[in-house]
Formats: sequence, C-alpha cells, structure tokens
Amino acid sequence: MRGDVEVRTFTREFLGRWRREEDEGATYTPYPADVVVGAPTDLASLTGVPGRILPVPGHTKGSLVVEVGDMLFVGDLLRGSLIGSGAETHLYMCDLEANRRDIRTLLEQQSPGSKWVFVGHFGPVTRESVLEHFEAEKR
Repeated sequence: MRGDVEVRTFTREFLGRWRREEDEGATYTPYPADVVVGAPTDLASLTGVPGRILPVPGHTKGSLVVEVGDMLFVGDLLRGSLIGSGAETHLYMCDLEANRRDIRTLLEQQSPGSKWVFVGHFGPVTRESVLEHFEAEKR
C-alpha cells in the first residue's frame, strides 16, 4: 500500500526481479492532484501548450500520456531497450495485459499519427519499434 493505492507489480526480466524486493519496500509521500484527468483533456487549456493529456492506466492506475504534435510522452508505460534503440516492456506494471492493450489502443486509435515515443528510461523510441516489440511479444 502506498498512500491509498495498492501497488501490485509484475516483472518478467532479471533486472525487475532483482530490484523488486527493494522497490516494493519503498515509501512515497502522497500529494493531492492539482488536476484530475479521467478522460482525454486539452493540454492547451491547462498550460498553453497545444496537445492532449490521455489517461492510460495499464502501468499504474493514474498513468497519463501527453501528446504534443507527433510526439508522445509516456513516462513508464514502456521503456527503451538497455542495448540498442528499440522499445521494451517496462520492468514493473500493475496489469501486464492491460498495459499491452493500452499501448496498442494508444498507438492505433488515440494517437495514430504519433511518430516518436518519449519514455521515462532509455529512449526515445519510434512508434514502429513499439509496435514491433508488442507484436513480437504476442508470439
């Protein structure tokens, strides 16, 4: 439990399994949200920057994506590869299948014109590398 949010994580890779015990024991101070985003929201009305804020809760319940032009800022929804320039499944997430579904929905329906995906770690990555990774994961 962190604040009022139960955190359950799923990991598949060595690095995630290795870090899990220490990371799950971490504590964070909860902060009230300035703006609650429960549906696609116009970024310009909040910041003056043209774009959208999209709720994408597969990584964690409150995860958001910011879309500006052909760029997506996705935080920890996915990550870049440790070696090379491709996309990878993030080490931690609350719901692996929902995360995969959210990424596909984001790229195919919500933001089909995106070209670049700026991740929280080891990026940026291209839209094509994200689609290739998640297509290969299905096999």
